[in-house]
Amino acid sequence: MGKYSEENINSFTQRIYEMLESKRDNLPFKLKELLPRMIDDDFLMSCKNEERLIKTFERVGRRASFDHSFLTAHVDMASHYETLNAHFNDFFPDLISHVNDFCDCN
Repeated sequence: MGKYSEENINSFTQRIYEMLESKRDNLPFKLKELLPRMIDDDFLMSCKNEERLIKTFERVGRRASFDHSFLTAHVDMASHYETLNAHFNDFFPDLISHVNDFCDCN
């Protein structure tokens, strides 16, 4: 179990994929088209480890129409991991609080 949830990450992603499938008719056309591939590629776990993160940055880089450093972004992330992690841990509880105020998601 994680720091912010009692739910296993694999159970969470499976539940979200099932929810998206059940709401498919309400999704925008482009997302309806992409959803099967997103599920097959396990999109929600695309940043689970460095290897998957590198592939994600490569895909984003191929789509970017501007100069970028996506191909080396994982190196920057690794060298600044502690700072980024501290910022995330400051930010994420506020995000959870905001979402819980907005909807009954629990």
